[in-house]
Amino acid sequence: ALGLRFGCAGRWGCVLVGDGIVGVPLGLSWGCACFACWLHWGCVWVGVAFGLGSRLDWVRGWIGVAVAFGLGSGLLPVAPGTFGTLLAIPLVLLLSFLDAWLYAIMCVAFVGLAIMVADRVEHQLGQEDPGVIVIDEVVGFMVAMAFLPAKLWVVVIAFVIFRLFDILKPPPVDWIEQRFKGGVAIVADDVVAGLLTNAVVHLLVLLVASS
Repeated sequence: ALGLRFGCAGRWGCVLVGDGIVGVPLGLSWGCACFACWLHWGCVWVGVAFGLGSRLDWVRGWIGVAVAFGLGSGLLPVAPGTFGTLLAIPLVLLLSFLDAWLYAIMCVAFVGLAIMVADRVEHQLGQEDPGVIVIDEVVGFMVAMAFLPAKLWVVVIAFVIFRLFDILKPPPVDWIEQRFKGGVAIVADDVVAGLLTNAVVHLLVLLVASS
């Protein structure tokens, strides 16, 4: 019920905005409406698939749920972490237009937000590091692409290497995951995987540039 209420409100709100209330183009409004529909069905899916109907009321706002679940990508039955990382690609491409120092600030801000949201949602779900939380993959890939050129081959290589580090969890990624608890444990290992990825891809970029 919670997902249905907010999803419908967001959908029709976007349509009204596009109809000229604040001058947003109609095409953009319908894009927002489609996004809102996806989001509200994601919330409904959580309640049905995971039996959380009443528990969703415990989470402080549906925005926190949407962020933690990667706008619904964490609810996919197969490879939610991979799809959560895919979700980060357009965000990284958008942020690539910023100066390096602004990108770094955005990374720090997103990491802080991810820790807070992941900790809260993990507590409400009553599970340790539930697979539906994929905001950690999003911020991890943001870190992986820091100060790198937003070229197709760089993004693809960074994506593959990051997923390998995140899945295989070589040291110190595994140590970080075991050392901490809650939102910090959920997010920190992906941040470390992102840092390792960043270092490897930087070396590859330098090798390509020098060849």
